[in-house]
Amino acid sequence: MSHLHGCKQTPATPPTTTDEDSSGSTDDGDMKKKKGNRAMGKKKYPKAIKYYSKAIKIDPENPTYRLNRAIANSALELWKDAEADASCAVELGDPPSAKSHYWLAKSRLHRGHVGEAKTALDD
Repeated sequence: MSHLHGCKQTPATPPTTTDEDSSGSTDDGDMKKKKGNRAMGKKKYPKAIKYYSKAIKIDPENPTYRLNRAIANSALELWKDAEADASCAVELGDPPSAKSHYWLAKSRLHRGHVGEAKTALDD
């Protein structure tokens, strides 16, 4: 706080971003991811999936958003959706993360696709 000619001046409040104001930047995607991560921490998996889906809509080429949604789907035992997202995360990763391969293999194993699960780990 500063004094200007005897008046107290408060610094301007920085603008905030709401869901409705999002412009589609990666920062908005990261904000949605962080909200999804908080929901995961509270075991609110459907809410986490919603936020990760919003992040994916903002930045569909980001493998982390797909992987996080795969993990949330796995928590709800939605193995087909988890496999689709983990597969996308593997394809988008440059290079693909070991974590993406792990979740792809895990989701395939839960769907009874043992051979495909082994392939996901061998890649």
